[in-house]
Amino acid sequence: MKRIELDQFCEISYVGGLSSSPCEDKLCFIKSIASLEKNKYETNLWLYEKDKVLRKLTSSNSDRQSTWLDNEHIAFFSNRVKDEKYKKTRIYQICTSGGEAELLLETCHQINSFKVLDANRWLVLIHYHPDLFELQQEQDVDKLNTHNEDNESWKEFDEIPFWSNGDGVTNKQRNALGILNLTTKKIELLTDQLTDVYHYDLNADKTQIAYICNSFKSVMSIYNSIGLITLHTNEKKDISHEETFIYESCQFDPEGQLIMLGKSAQQYGLNENAKFFKINPLTGETILLSKDLDASLGSSVGSDVKYGAGGDSKWIFTENGMIFSSTQGHSCNLYQLGKDGNITAITTIDGSIFCYEKMGSEIIFNALNDFKPMELYSFSVSGLKRLTSLNTHYGETYFLSTPEHFTFVNADGIEISGWVMKPRDFNSKRRYPAILNIHGGPKTVYGSVYYHEMQYWASEGYAVIYCNPRGSDGKGDAFADIRGQYGGIDYDDLMAFVDTAVERNPWIHHDQIGVTGGSYGGFMTNWIIGHTHRFKAAATQRSISNWISMYATTDIGYYFAQDQIGANPWDDVQKLWDHSPMKYADKIKTPLLVLHSEEDYRCWVAEGIQMFTSLKVNQVPAKMVMFHGENHELSRSGKPKNRVKRLKEITQWMKNYLQTSSQE
Repeated sequence: MKRIELDQFCEISYVGGLSSSPCEDKLCFIKSIASLEKNKYETNLWLYEKDKVLRKLTSSNSDRQSTWLDNEHIAFFSNRVKDEKYKKTRIYQICTSGGEAELLLETCHQINSFKVLDANRWLVLIHYHPDLFELQQEQDVDKLNTHNEDNESWKEFDEIPFWSNGDGVTNKQRNALGILNLTTKKIELLTDQLTDVYHYDLNADKTQIAYICNSFKSVMSIYNSIGLITLHTNEKKDISHEETFIYESCQFDPEGQLIMLGKSAQQYGLNENAKFFKINPLTGETILLSKDLDASLGSSVGSDVKYGAGGDSKWIFTENGMIFSSTQGHSCNLYQLGKDGNITAITTIDGSIFCYEKMGSEIIFNALNDFKPMELYSFSVSGLKRLTSLNTHYGETYFLSTPEHFTFVNADGIEISGWVMKPRDFNSKRRYPAILNIHGGPKTVYGSVYYHEMQYWASEGYAVIYCNPRGSDGKGDAFADIRGQYGGIDYDDLMAFVDTAVERNPWIHHDQIGVTGGSYGGFMTNWIIGHTHRFKAAATQRSISNWISMYATTDIGYYFAQDQIGANPWDDVQKLWDHSPMKYADKIKTPLLVLHSEEDYRCWVAEGIQMFTSLKVNQVPAKMVMFHGENHELSRSGKPKNRVKRLKEITQWMKNYLQTSSQE
């Protein structure tokens, strides 16, 4: 078997954006690949049909986000025009029975998504900015270009958050609902310029819109609201059932009732698990549907090969209840919320489902399963079936280390899950260096799924060890709640895990272990090396190093730090400092590699610079690599060349300080 190379993720097909046709006999999905040569991701539409035919629909390498216009025609967004100063929205349509794609709409409005109302009107969600909207209405490209050029030299902020990771500066920008006239290309706004719409749904007879939004002028609150618009009158009303509530998503059921997912966040804070509610659109009466649900909805299973894996999947309604996805344990599966309120498992894969659609009696979904990259699967009364072989060559060609799962009980009597990956050409008579990998979040999970960076390290001769300490997802609110305890019980769990992994696997060289992690994992990397010298090398990625600076500079800092640490700079600056790795930076002896993206507004680049500067001042080996044009998602969706550079730097840093395998 061949070894995994640095850039091998470019051979992987990424699958996502599933959408089934109105008659449920066809499924459109987006297939993406990372092109190292072009340094971008190439995306095209593919079609899966009931007769098991799989074929490519488009080939521009820039097609995405499909919407069925009828059972034969698909509309999709595409960037087929190059070298534009002002990027227009272009939506094409293609017939599934044959023919070339045709331009359906070209507009200066920046459309995020749409739903068809009739032959000449679409309900659209747009990027709205008061300084640009009228120019977009007039389709005046020259003035839009001039406006952008005039504002290149400065940015004005008068609200928070004023920027957002992945979106850049967002001051005064909102996501707005409107009705687009396809003939005039003008939009009639349904929401005002201070209202930011997160999620929306249109009922079956296209008379009502439910939407989740946050309206603010100066400071965005963590709480939001849910509204209802009656289309023929444009009447708007707030149907929120509580003033302080976090609404996450909503969908009309077949009876016209509104199913809503949300949480109060009163008991467990921002990371509290949400529950399902039913809202009567006429009366506003709200009923809790999932009293006993204590799990995250959707997938929080980490991997670096799930580019574009999500989509606009809706909850699936059947005669027996509602089907949804949820992360429980260290896997994400499909579950059914019965009409009696009971929850039962539909699938039981040891992996992660991301996007799912109904096709007749089958449910089609994409998943990381069986330690392999993404494929399409179907589930029916006949069981689970793999539908595609887009990545089967991967497991047949390259050495893949199977993660060995184990559990142990920590000092507080709580069970912790962990994994060990053996290196390539493993020999039990040798001792191998190891890399401890720490996930982000903290409310995410590691699982038994393919992870490119860890497979690469195993191919390079390292044992790779990782676990889900307290703070992780999958085990309910109480397990995930580490508010005010960052660097405490989570640190204890990680250190106990390393001890247990080495004890269970004596072939791991206990004195040759490195540590790395990103985001929360970067925070823990910074924290760990300030509290122990047991690790020979460390690489911190997109990290938090100082809760005081993080509070006032990042897109979520002003509410995340308050919620997770329980303090702000005025009421208890000492508590923020006590939980900051910077406080202990002068104790660090471990060589540290700092990787950070210049446009990471989730954990701003100043967080990495502080750690780098501290180690340099204290004469500890340190290196910093800053990536231009990248953000918090570098390791998962960054430009392919930058992803290769990142992984190369981490691996070389470990090689510099960890010994290779040795004879016992």
